[in-house]
Amino acid sequence: MSEVPAELRAMMEPFADADEPVPEPLRVDVLAGEVVTGRRLTTLPILSASFTQTLGAAGEISAVIPLADPEVAIRQREFFGQLEPWRCFLAVQVGQQILEAGPIVAHEYDDTSGHLTVKAQGLRAILAKRDAVNNNAADPQTSVLSYSGLSLGTIGKRLVQRTLDNPGGSLPIVLPEDETGDAERTYPGHERAKVGDLLDDLSGVEAGPEFAFAPRLTMDGDGIEWVMRAGATARPLLTQTGDDWIFDTTTRGTVAGLSVSSDAGNRVNSASVTGEGMDTATPIGRRASSGEWDRGYPLLEETYSHSTASRQSTLNSWANSYLTAGSAPWTTWKLTVRGDESPLLGEYRAGDWAQVYVRAGHPMIPAGVHRARIASISGSVEDMNVQVDLMPVLEAR
Repeated sequence: MSEVPAELRAMMEPFADADEPVPEPLRVDVLAGEVVTGRRLTTLPILSASFTQTLGAAGEISAVIPLADPEVAIRQREFFGQLEPWRCFLAVQVGQQILEAGPIVAHEYDDTSGHLTVKAQGLRAILAKRDAVNNNAADPQTSVLSYSGLSLGTIGKRLVQRTLDNPGGSLPIVLPEDETGDAERTYPGHERAKVGDLLDDLSGVEAGPEFAFAPRLTMDGDGIEWVMRAGATARPLLTQTGDDWIFDTTTRGTVAGLSVSSDAGNRVNSASVTGEGMDTATPIGRRASSGEWDRGYPLLEETYSHSTASRQSTLNSWANSYLTAGSAPWTTWKLTVRGDESPLLGEYRAGDWAQVYVRAGHPMIPAGVHRARIASISGSVEDMNVQVDLMPVLEAR
């Protein structure tokens, strides 16, 4: 808990009852385009739409098109050609910002209402279907992807670069600069590991880099491209470069609501991680919090598998990470904020740092300033209230 700064005490008073001006609505559009080229095809005539932008995972988009509307019905043939799953993408645009974009994965049609619901996921959904293998090799099964002298973030870049260079692999992804380091990874072609899973593995080690594929308009404004962001060794977390975003619950303004939940389901005080090997030759990293048993906690064990890891130091790092993550209940904050008040929707992204001001008298949270990262942002085009979920934090014990 942070001590309340003097300048904030005046803000901890009860809310005023003054009427508030109604803000101008944000202009939000839903675009459709071609995944492989990024070319924009059309702006869709939507009835409603929603989006979720998530750190470390594929986001989601859902758009409802009123096909029964006479003005829309005359363009039905055109729309279906622009909404083909996996060949086409959806993108949510606010101003000049693209909140989320990625391949269409499903259609749902309601004959009673005449509404077509189109669902899409973020670009990482494609990497979940890409193998970490050199398909240009004479025998991909015996080929090996081996990387050394690089940072973990650049190894992640190499994996993405490899799949882009495979036959049919082209995507409008802007790759980051290389970073040298002492990391080593080997990926046999016969394992056919998915690129998306391997990126998660690189992020999951202690101080591992985060990865994101942030959509943006191309320079000419006629298409979408995805900028791959990879955490550096000195700064593995992907965050903004400026000041923390401020969400103030002490006044009537941006924040319309705050909820808090606590979950101890992943509690563990003894973690084991198995690596590459078979039977008794399998290397294992172990870490335990034996002091907890003296304080009355039962033994809570969990074993995790990382079959691509062979170094003992890497397995030990994984075990430390799992033990830390399971050392206390996790608390999750959910903010309901207005997208048309500062900070504006589109300015902040999943992964950015935020400061939340909490007034005195909250039944669950001490008054003061609390700092956390944004885990996800979700909302709909017809409602100015956006849900901002903060990264879960370990409860103080």
